[in-house]
Amino acid sequence: INDTVAPKLVAEDLPLFTALLRAVFPDMEAAAPAEDRLRAQVRRLCYEAMVESVATAGEVVFAAGDACELMFFVRNGHLKYTREDTGQSYDVFQKEALSEAALWTQWEHCGDLIAEVDSTLLTLSADKFGETVTQYELLCVIAVKYAKHCLQDLKTEVVTDLTIFCKDLDDLD
Repeated sequence: INDTVAPKLVAEDLPLFTALLRAVFPDMEAAAPAEDRLRAQVRRLCYEAMVESVATAGEVVFAAGDACELMFFVRNGHLKYTREDTGQSYDVFQKEALSEAALWTQWEHCGDLIAEVDSTLLTLSADKFGETVTQYELLCVIAVKYAKHCLQDLKTEVVTDLTIFCKDLDDLD
């Protein structure tokens, strides 16, 4: 499926691809001198590490307590996320992301995600993400800096599967 999804992701889903870039590397544009090289590396990451899946209406995508090794991006559809600790529910729509923490640490889902209608998701495997990022020096340097800040946030904030860590690359040390 990677052979067919990745070219479409770049060609047909530029807004979603841009959302992915911003979710994982929020201020990528700040690295102007290396922007083209970084963009090429992120495209390669998407090609190698992302998979498309379909959740049918009523399907449980994940449940609280499940081990998580994927970050999710909603390509289209409508899902409902319910936090286990509070019971509060949130609607999740196109271009939203879930479970970013799985990219940076061992993660366990904090709630349930259920498809309200047939929905298409793109998943980014934490293992594939790590394997791919380490192949590209610039991407790896940024990811390590970003991860340090995300892990600090995990220690100090209430984090759920809806938490997306947005860091200004200029502020990373």
